[in-house]
Amino acid sequence: MKGGPGMNTKTKRKGTSRSRPPKSSRSMIIWPMRSRRKWAVRGRAAGDFTGALLFSFSEHAADLLLSWGKKACLGISAAVRKCRQRSTASSAGIRSKSAKSASVEEPLFKPIPKSDIQKVDFEQIAGLDEPKKIITQLAMDPLRYKSKYAVLDIKEGGGILLVGPPGNGKSYLIKAAANMAGMVVFEITPVDIIKANQSASLIRITELFNTVRSYPRVLIALNEFEGIARKSSSSIISTVNSQLLIETSGFLADKDKGTLLMIGTSNVPEIMRSALLRSGRFQVVFVGVPEFNARRQILVNSLKSLRSPVLNDIDYDSIADRTRLFSGADLVDGLIEKAKLNTLERSKDLPGNHVYPVSMVDFEVALAGMKPSIGEQGLSKWYDDLSVIT
Repeated sequence: MKGGPGMNTKTKRKGTSRSRPPKSSRSMIIWPMRSRRKWAVRGRAAGDFTGALLFSFSEHAADLLLSWGKKACLGISAAVRKCRQRSTASSAGIRSKSAKSASVEEPLFKPIPKSDIQKVDFEQIAGLDEPKKIITQLAMDPLRYKSKYAVLDIKEGGGILLVGPPGNGKSYLIKAAANMAGMVVFEITPVDIIKANQSASLIRITELFNTVRSYPRVLIALNEFEGIARKSSSSIISTVNSQLLIETSGFLADKDKGTLLMIGTSNVPEIMRSALLRSGRFQVVFVGVPEFNARRQILVNSLKSLRSPVLNDIDYDSIADRTRLFSGADLVDGLIEKAKLNTLERSKDLPGNHVYPVSMVDFEVALAGMKPSIGEQGLSKWYDDLSVIT
């Protein structure tokens, strides 16, 4: 005799046809309905009270499961409908708010207020004659000699990339250009352009040039330019580079759009995309460590601007000679600051706010522990022969 699920089909005692009921009521519940009825009928026919009882229990359990399932499904459906209604209402509210604020949305890029532009000019910057000359030709001379530029068909504005070891006045040159050229100034860093995805970055670079086009004379200062224009396999960087080339070329080619001067700075030009550095796009200008005369002038200018008194015994020639290979930052933020701190130590015994003047003694103490921050090994990347630095 064939058995159903959970049925022991082995022959039992002789002389009886009764079969055992399933081992558990739990397995009875999950049987197909036809199998449950078949075994219940067999149980009744044999007078098996247990089979009939299990049949009634399984029927009741199945009804309970069906009713619970229906209630659960109805509850889930109602919850889904409520969630959909809430999400629809919230999205409609967001759309209405964004529509209201679209008319008053602020631009992504704003020019630096004129009051925040540092009052610096080229006379305050020692040395760097070549960068000064090029910036003057591209930014200041077109205003002074407008007719001559028109007769010779010389383009106004353009791109300049200031490269060289850090701490030698690249950012200071941009500040002076912003002050002297009388241009609207935008200061841009890689964080302002490079975003998490390609479309957001593309929107940023496009929005920048859309904003720039509303001004007649614009200076864009691109600090750490290698962050935007570097060689990279990233699709985001490649897209930004391509769009930058398109926007720059289109702006400079159309004289009616105004004057655009872009000045970038970089300490690692070797990682930058060569297409941006070709002639007509960005002119590469080297900004090296100051030579003897420039170092001397940096010391004179810096000590003149001090509010503290300075003795006349300072030997500028001696200090300039002993600070060969020093960067501008080494002189201003390093050497002079250390000399002032030594003056402070000597003045601690004086009453009130009285201090001794800064003297050559203080510079001797400062020079005793000073070395160039870059050094010969770092400068060998920029100079084939360090003996050219006087």
